Amino acid sequence: MTLTIGRCVLDDSPDGGSIRVAGDRLSFRCDITATSVYECLARIQQLSGLVNNPDEEVFPFVWSEDPRFDGFYRVRSVDVTPSALFLSTGYASFSIELERVAGGYGRPLFETIATRVLRPNDHAVTTPVGVKYAAPEESDSSIVFSSSLTTADGVLRYKTAAWAAETYAWTSYCPAAHYYDQSARFEITVDPDTQPYFPVVGRQIPVSMLTTDPGAGGWGLWRLTNGWTSVYPIVIPDSGGVERFGIIVAGQQDDVVPRFLGCGSSVASLVDMTGDADGGFWAPILLVNSPELVVVRLTSHAGYTWDYSLRLGDTRVDVALATSSSGSYTAGIQVFGSGGTGIASTSFTGGVRATAGVARYAIACAKTPAAGYPNVTQGATGYSSSTGHQFAVTDNYLAGVSTTTAGLLEAFLAYRSERRRVVAR
Repeated sequence: MTLTIGRCVLDDSPDGGSIRVAGDRLSFRCDITATSVYECLARIQQLSGLVNNPDEEVFPFVWSEDPRFDGFYRVRSVDVTPSALFLSTGYASFSIELERVAGGYGRPLFETIATRVLRPNDHAVTTPVGVKYAAPEESDSSIVFSSSLTTADGVLRYKTAAWAAETYAWTSYCPAAHYYDQSARFEITVDPDTQPYFPVVGRQIPVSMLTTDPGAGGWGLWRLTNGWTSVYPIVIPDSGGVERFGIIVAGQQDDVVPRFLGCGSSVASLVDMTGDADGGFWAPILLVNSPELVVVRLTSHAGYTWDYSLRLGDTRVDVALATSSSGSYTAGIQVFGSGGTGIASTSFTGGVRATAGVARYAIACAKTPAAGYPNVTQGATGYSSSTGHQFAVTDNYLAGVSTTTAGLLEAFLAYRSERRRVVAR
């Protein structure tokens, strides 16, 4: 017995006497019977994020007891009522009002509008090949997909094409139960070893549920994932025993190697991405949180901001750096192995990659590297600029949509932006 509303999955059913159907409106009350206070808090966040969500207009609804209600709805209101002993029992209840989407709520037609843009680059790449279409295996699309990947969420279908300046649209159907398969998502946990990750709905991150002490196992127990690529923070000592904050980019091989990002006035002054002696960033901020794209921003005390972008269908994470500092500065990405040692690397046009290993990381950048980069001893690359810096990071360039370093660079430069919405048939 399960009830799914958006990304919120409950082992409960609506209170039978509370179910009301008025035209296309559906309302009911339901309990939240969680296994812990933490889970209850996460479920409350997921339900609250359904209302006035700027990134999602409709949500899937699946009730195992009565599939006649299964389909897609707009959420009109949610009212959560914690119990008197909520903080010790993890028990709460809520009431919700939904409205069926027009054009057949059980199997509506989704239209995806996409725009492709060529990233400015110094590598004379003008027509890069990148993903043009991507969708879960369970969807029924107007596109004939040519390739697929098996991810932790199931099979992802995709089709690549050479870049062209265009805005285009394509249509698809998807069962409500599989709507979020292979989607991008931002997740939180209080303990990755003993507690599950819960997707955040909307842009309001419950910061109080995150660990703020870097020494407690990582600043902010969160991750950005799409079933193939995952990004999450970690704190480990470098070769001198100094704790440094970094980002792990892990894939199907789960080759956990921290990718440290730094910035400074020159390569010689490049520091870790905290930008100060305190260590750690402020709380992560969600700029976009849709099934097609999630963008997470980290802001350091020194005024640097790092944006991490992950899309449905991508097998890399895109990274952008900006700063409030004036003048030119250097931004770089460095890879550390166990004990904070560098990883033997090889340069390629537009980046640097691991020389050997089963899972070989690679970093690509849009601009010409700064003097001293790429550093093949430390596995680092970066460039100087008075404007923003853009990188692509993958844990293994030999697997994914592209299987070469040239393919990684092209996929990164062939930027696409998507938005999915329901259309009346």
